[in-house]
Amino acid sequence: MKKLLAALSSVLTWGKRNGYLTNDPSDGITGAMRKVNHNDTTGRLPYSSDDLKLIFKTQRDTAANHWLPWLALYTGARLEELGQLRKADVRIEDGIS
Repeated sequence: MKKLLAALSSVLTWGKRNGYLTNDPSDGITGAMRKVNHNDTTGRLPYSSDDLKLIFKTQRDTAANHWLPWLALYTGARLEELGQLRKADVRIEDGIS
């Protein structure tokens, strides 16, 4: 729940800062949230350019193994989440698939 509230607060703060909202409804809700430190370097580091080149030039044996890394790259979703998708989950809506 803390992660969800922190994520929502981030979106609302961004909206206010960029002129999409006149006020931030999450302002003042601090008991359930912790401040996210974006300068924290103890977590996972991003892939290097060489790592990404290696990942995406590798030949894959199945369609899922080929497309899941690409979907993860462009959507930001986790491989585990994308691996649960079915064909029925993908559709074209207003010309966007």
